[in-house]
Parts: sequence; structure tokens; C-alpha cells
Amino acid sequence: MKQSRAIIDTGGFKTKLIVGSIRDPTDVIDIASANPHIITIPYKILKQMPYHEKTVATLEEFERAWEEFKKAEKH
Repeated sequence: MKQSRAIIDTGGFKTKLIVGSIRDPTDVIDIASANPHIITIPYKILKQMPYHEKTVATLEEFERAWEEFKKAEKH
């Protein structure tokens, strides 16, 4: 993909590099680093991308802290 993009850019072609067949969220990272013009990502994969258990735990921690702050502010 990187070589194809370099050829397109160097040659000044109007061709656009479109990448698909993504089967895993990590594929998106690899593909994005090749700098294609368009990446087609299935909805199933798109939903998985922002998920990470540490992110979920951190959001839950922030939510608990916010609720405690609101309770303390009322008293």
C-alpha cells in the first residue's frame, strides 16, 4: 500500500487508493499508516475500534468521581 501510494503521488496520477477487506481493528492502524485516500471499515469493526477495557474502567472511575462531586456540592 505504501509503495502504491508513493507511485500515485510521485506520478501525479488522479488515481485514489481505496483499501477494504478489514477484518480486525488492528488492520485499521496498519492500513492508516500507509496513508490511503479512502479506508472502508465495516460497522462491526468500527464499533470495536474505540473499545479498550482500560478506557471503560477509566470512564467508570470518572463517572463515580462526578457523582461524588455532585453529592458533596449539595451538602
